[in-house]
Amino acid sequence: MQPVLAVERPLMKTLVAEYLATTADLDRKERLNQDRRKQFFLPHFQHLTGITRAWIVSQCVMEVSRQVYDQLEAATPDADKISCDDGWLPLVDRFLIVGHKQPGFVLKSAGEKWGGLELRYRCDPVGLEACRAAEKEAFVASIETCEKCGAPGRLRGKTQWRKTLCDVHADNRYDD
Repeated sequence: MQPVLAVERPLMKTLVAEYLATTADLDRKERLNQDRRKQFFLPHFQHLTGITRAWIVSQCVMEVSRQVYDQLEAATPDADKISCDDGWLPLVDRFLIVGHKQPGFVLKSAGEKWGGLELRYRCDPVGLEACRAAEKEAFVASIETCEKCGAPGRLRGKTQWRKTLCDVHADNRYDD
């Protein structure tokens, strides 16, 4: 399928852009209507048959979904995607400073997972190395920083409940 995809990719890209432009005035539910998308793309791939045609059309349909949701995500302010306590906000801010300098960067979410800071984002391949380095730096700092206040802390808890907290905020609540 990859050789076919390579040949059809320019047409697919053009058609996806055309679909997005012609449906721009519709609400998201209508834009993402599966039948609407299939009906739009099918006639353009009459030169293909069977499973190959179905696969190429499905790739176009998925690309429309990806782009519509990416637009929605990019329009959502970063602050609405952050769900960690105040102590880690400076770590997230430092990550965002690096991330926003990279092409195609969009923060998906930032929050606590297993006691450390989890950062989910999308970035163009050119800036991926810088984003990954900043992500690693933020994670390492998070397991040494109290999630609540930003003071030096440590990872606590040996069960499924893990938090990085200072002595004051741990308050003997976590089994060490």
